[in-house]
Amino acid sequence: MFIILITSLNKIIIVINIIMFIIPPIVTSCWTFNNGSNDKNETSLSGITIPENETCLWLESSKIQSLDDGIFNHLKNLNTINLSNNKLKFLHGNLLINSAKLTEVRLNHNELTSLPEQLFHGLNKLSAIHLSSNQLYSISRQQFSGLQSLIYISLSHNKLRTLPEGIFKDLTQLIDIYLDFNKLVKLPPNLFANSQNVRTVDIKRNRLTFLPENLFWNVHKLKSFNAEENIIQDISVGFFRDLPDLETISLRDNNLETFRAGVIQNCPKLRRIDLSDNNLNTFEQQDLVGGIQLKLNLNPWNCNHHLCWMLHRNQSIQEDTIGSLATCSEPEQLIGRKLFELKPDDITECGEYLTNCMRKVTTVTLQVIPRGLQA
Repeated sequence: MFIILITSLNKIIIVINIIMFIIPPIVTSCWTFNNGSNDKNETSLSGITIPENETCLWLESSKIQSLDDGIFNHLKNLNTINLSNNKLKFLHGNLLINSAKLTEVRLNHNELTSLPEQLFHGLNKLSAIHLSSNQLYSISRQQFSGLQSLIYISLSHNKLRTLPEGIFKDLTQLIDIYLDFNKLVKLPPNLFANSQNVRTVDIKRNRLTFLPENLFWNVHKLKSFNAEENIIQDISVGFFRDLPDLETISLRDNNLETFRAGVIQNCPKLRRIDLSDNNLNTFEQQDLVGGIQLKLNLNPWNCNHHLCWMLHRNQSIQEDTIGSLATCSEPEQLIGRKLFELKPDDITECGEYLTNCMRKVTTVTLQVIPRGLQA
């Protein structure tokens, strides 16, 4: 998500796109203060008068290190404030106390280590908060209380280790949440229980070893889930259950050893699953529908009955609907053979649901892609 300061605009045309929401107002005039060319290491707004009728403040890249207490108290019509890319280390709790019309606050790319608990209180129209690329170690449970209009929040690129239970309980309209590039070791249960509209959840590049089994309880509009580059060891059965809009799952570069049967259930729009670069040796039968891109490469697979279900023509993943680059790396007589070209005799008799399959192929390198996407 981004915003751009346009100083001159005659016409705007927005057609043929995948925009899901626009934060108002999209066209407005901004009071600007850019001190990026100043040789001083520190800039203050002390002594500068901002007109009280201003609706937008653009203070990006101004080397601001501090803000006087009450400096914005007279700006009752303010709807957008951009303080990104400054040197702020501290904020007064009542900085935005009289700015009840605010819809967007940008505090990203500063040096904040903490936030006053009451900083956003009373901002009932706030729809976007940008807090990425700071030094935040913790967030108060009440930090986002009452923000029932919030649809976007970014806390990425901070130093968060935990999130308090109930931190998002009031965010009933939340759509996009970014928690990537932190140091999170765990997530509280029911984190999104009251956020039924969540569509994007990004928690990549953290230190998570597991995911709460009810993380998406009561969430029905999720479209994209990214948990790449953690140290997750297991996913509970039914973790991805009854998510009718889910399209993408990425669990690349974790420590998964198994992907048990039933982890994915009733996700009819699912089109991409990335499980590459884990420790997977089995991939048990899942409830998958239609052509799905499976990235399974860079795993130490055991080609046994847990993989054979993908070869079974009566299953949802079939040779004639999904093209494959999966090849056997051993034994010698099967090196280079494509997985979907193997015959039952190559993997021994699979039998009903393949429970008695004897291993002949012990290791394979897999990458499965839809036939239409092959080069």
